[in-house]
Amino acid sequence: MLENHQVVKRSLNDSVMASNRVAAGTGIKGLASNQLSGPIGIFVDVNLDLYVADCQNRRVQLFQSGESKGITVAGSASLNPTIILSCPTRIILDAEKYLFIVDMVNGRIIGSDLNGFRCLVGCYGMGSESNQLASPSGLSFDRSGNLFVTDDENSRIQKFKYLKRYCVNTSSVFQKTYSSSLTNNSQMYYRDCQKENFYYESIQVKVIKSGYYSFRGSGAIDPYGSIYKNKFNPLDPSENLLDQDYDRCSDIQFKLNIHLDVGMIYVLVMTTFESKETGEFSIVVFSENEVTLDRLSTPVSIQLKYSSKLTDDSPTYYRDCQVPQCHYETLQIDVNTTGLNKINPFMGNINDREPDETYRSNEDMLLYDVINRETRYAVPGDMIQFHRGGYEHWGIYIGNDKIIQVTVFDFGNAFLNALASIHRTIHTVGKHTAYAKITEESFCEVLGDNGKARINNFKDNEWRILPAVISVKRARDSLGKEGYNVLANNCEHFATWCRYGDRLSGQEEAFWSTATFGMYQRR
Repeated sequence: MLENHQVVKRSLNDSVMASNRVAAGTGIKGLASNQLSGPIGIFVDVNLDLYVADCQNRRVQLFQSGESKGITVAGSASLNPTIILSCPTRIILDAEKYLFIVDMVNGRIIGSDLNGFRCLVGCYGMGSESNQLASPSGLSFDRSGNLFVTDDENSRIQKFKYLKRYCVNTSSVFQKTYSSSLTNNSQMYYRDCQKENFYYESIQVKVIKSGYYSFRGSGAIDPYGSIYKNKFNPLDPSENLLDQDYDRCSDIQFKLNIHLDVGMIYVLVMTTFESKETGEFSIVVFSENEVTLDRLSTPVSIQLKYSSKLTDDSPTYYRDCQVPQCHYETLQIDVNTTGLNKINPFMGNINDREPDETYRSNEDMLLYDVINRETRYAVPGDMIQFHRGGYEHWGIYIGNDKIIQVTVFDFGNAFLNALASIHRTIHTVGKHTAYAKITEESFCEVLGDNGKARINNFKDNEWRILPAVISVKRARDSLGKEGYNVLANNCEHFATWCRYGDRLSGQEEAFWSTATFGMYQRR
């Protein structure tokens, strides 16, 4: 029961009218061992132990027969975390008690063996190639052990041949050790949306034969390891990412078991779990074949800071449809050595601006984030708040400068249009006068000629945030719906439902409070 955050059971011997009995979950979503949040798939083994794909908690829970508290067997909260999940949807346990998991948001199938979890299918990013998946939702095996996967966004069912489990033999002939250290002169990057600086070292990995390789890291730092296909882009750490792992609460602080192909270049990136940690580290690679590790990143030896100011006297240019007169300054950059040079532009402090100045009029989706008090680029799943004079409008950003929103049609009446614009319903003889539809528009079209916009995920610190893929899917699945009950589902309700799974509108409360006060004054 996805929305009720529970798993219920019924005996085949019970009458049809018998009540369902709770097998797992309290009915209130949460992260505790006896709670679930958006469970989607289940599996019951021969011992009547229950395995639950706890989507929004990004984990797989095991509820042993008769127990109300679960054990996390897969996911970052497990006792021995070996893989990170993002909305698991289906699970199967084979005769040897090995788990197979559909990791929907990551677009892959995960399997376990004696060495923990590893990626089986979709290990090279989401897509439509024969070895890729896009939002898979289900899996099954046939008698020959072939794997069948429901590949939702590609509108297909994929069959994969059975692969023998790979067990790393730590006594293999080939064992490669790489040692180095992160220092204050190491290169830095933003690892995630928290915008914290992390020192890192990138290492090129080459193999002479396709097969499975095990990377194990340890050291004085708390290492965080990631491996990429082709190249590592520090400006977009999710690009080309194959797998990542961090602290395993043991001497082995991260472990990656992964299949590598000959002729392909891979990049292993070593960073730290906490921001700006420094110290020594080592990586040991176990395999049946030779592997070479070569350092790519070099310490930063020169840092140059340039400061200036744009004024009313600065030259202007036509940047886009919303900011035709944009002040600018040009710089000439000369280098004497070819290589990667990182430029970090920094704007003055914007936290002291008046509230109205937190809105932006630009079309490039570089907006002010109300919750984090910073200017950043919008990412899919963000709630965008548009300021339109006397009222606020809301939409969900889905990427590529596109917004999905509740659109209210023109009624030819100024009073009704004003109410319709804030997505309220006027009841006339039991019918809705206002008529709304879920539409997709460009950011520029929603913004309008004199509009302003900002990022306002105002419940992020209180409510659980749905994965971005789920938020975008909810918005897209709603496209075209019309005859909306706009009294109970306004534009803000729609946005919060997409991002959090619940409907909330502060604007509605303010509206009715104002309306009630106004009627009282007229008496």
